Amino acid sequence: MKHKSRFQQKSSKSQIQQKNLEKLQLDIRSKRKKLDTEQEDLERAENELNQARLKMQSIQSGISSKREEIKDPPFCEGFFAKEPDVIQQMIHNVEKDIEEAIQLLEGKQKHLREKRVEQVKNLADLETFTQLKTETLEKLKQFTERFEQLKAEFGFPDEQVLIRLFEHSLDAEKVLKEITKFDQDLAIAESRIQELTKNPEVGQFQEESFLQLSAKLQLLQTEAENLQKQQLLLGQEIKESLKKLEEKAKLELIYSKLQNRESNLRELDNLFRGSGFVKYVSSIYLKELCNTANVRFIKLSKNSLSLEIDEDNTFWVIDYLNGGKRRLLKTLSGGQTFQASLCLALALAEKVKALNQADQSFFFLDEGFGALDRNALRVVFETLKSLRHENRIVGIISHVEELQQEVGVYAQIELDPDRGSQVSYSF
Repeated sequence: MKHKSRFQQKSSKSQIQQKNLEKLQLDIRSKRKKLDTEQEDLERAENELNQARLKMQSIQSGISSKREEIKDPPFCEGFFAKEPDVIQQMIHNVEKDIEEAIQLLEGKQKHLREKRVEQVKNLADLETFTQLKTETLEKLKQFTERFEQLKAEFGFPDEQVLIRLFEHSLDAEKVLKEITKFDQDLAIAESRIQELTKNPEVGQFQEESFLQLSAKLQLLQTEAENLQKQQLLLGQEIKESLKKLEEKAKLELIYSKLQNRESNLRELDNLFRGSGFVKYVSSIYLKELCNTANVRFIKLSKNSLSLEIDEDNTFWVIDYLNGGKRRLLKTLSGGQTFQASLCLALALAEKVKALNQADQSFFFLDEGFGALDRNALRVVFETLKSLRHENRIVGIISHVEELQQEVGVYAQIELDPDRGSQVSYSF
């Protein structure tokens, strides 16, 4: 079967190669016909022709090598003239026959194995029955001898008389059943005794040790029951402890909340004593006011000064030109003091505007401009003009005539000796 399969594979491969060879030969003919009209493809066609020839040679050599590999040529010659389909059908039939033979062989082998198992079992039963027969004959001999002794002992030399006696006074079937049952029980007991005798532990059995171990086992069982009861009690205690721990955790959480509330209440109590709360609130507002004022004050001072509030609500000046050191507010010049006051006033106005939710705000500046130089005065007016974009109106009260050039809309008041104060407007 193995040779046939190999032959079939090689034959199929040979046919495929033969077809490929015929295809290549047709290709060569077509290439030769196109040789006159396709001179530009001459080199490529020659290369393809050479490759095809090489391939044909390799195929022919392969066919030759495959033919040489056939180990039984006389057997294979009969298949050369047949069609592949016929060979394939024959191979299929042979394979089918082989499969059926294998299945039949497996069934026979299975049946043989079963018979061998039965044979082994029958041999074992035969040996058992032979042994039982020998034992029975020996027992029969012993019973016969015992029977003869009993007859002589009880004065029954004539066996026929004894038999008639049993026939008249005894139930033979019942006695036979009892004897049979006795024999069976005796055989079972002897078999059990033999099994126990083979066990070395049975030979070493001591009743006193057995009783001691039994008593110890009962004691251990009692202790185990006590431990189980203790385990149940401990389990209940653990559940109660866990429940108490959960309650403790809840109480600790409540306690921590109460502690926080107590600390907050003490803090509020300290704040409301005397003026502590007012001081606390005022310090917050003063810091916000100072931060708002610093937005303009730092710009007016050209990034050299800023305001700061300490814990006692005292204003300090931070001098960035001196390493950021603090100095007193009274150390400022007159112009710087005016700038700081102006920034604080504007910041306060913004806070009032935010509280009142007004669209516009209006306030007056009274004097203070006389202490400013021209540059400082220019910066202040630029700051005041920028407030127009914030919907703020600032009124200036001053006797400096130079301010009239910076203020577009004003009211001028002159003192007349006869008529008193006379007001004139620029609009």
